[in-house]
Amino acid sequence: MTRNSIALGTLALCLLAAPILATADHHKSKENQGGHHSDPVQRAEKHLNGLEKKLNLKAEQQAAWNTYSAAVMARASDRAARMEDFHGKRGEMRDLDTASKLEKMAQWMRERADRMDAMAKDTRAFQQNLTTEQQTIFDMYWQKHSGRGKGRRH
Repeated sequence: MTRNSIALGTLALCLLAAPILATADHHKSKENQGGHHSDPVQRAEKHLNGLEKKLNLKAEQQAAWNTYSAAVMARASDRAARMEDFHGKRGEMRDLDTASKLEKMAQWMRERADRMDAMAKDTRAFQQNLTTEQQTIFDMYWQKHSGRGKGRRH
């Protein structure tokens, strides 16, 4: 065997193994992300429970909390359903031409912006019922648990 045939054989083997190794790395990296891909409903419930304890809400604030937490849980359920739908349709994007893919991505971005607007309105309505100290706690808790301000990208 010549060096060239050995090199070509090694290259072919690497090309054949690459998809298998990439899949293994992808699954491994998901496991190491600390539950980033965990159930949105469970994650939201956990964060709401922790936040409620930290805020030490008064009886007159409970109605606002119930409205806010119900909106958060509804968004988490919606996200879980969208994730399920997305995973069921993975191959559809592959079959689209570039312009169609870009249009689809723009549509998703508009929908996400609408959801963020709704979240901001719900949050503003809730925060208006908090004391200055509770607002500070709320902001710090949200930043800590959303990954904002930690140098992480989402």
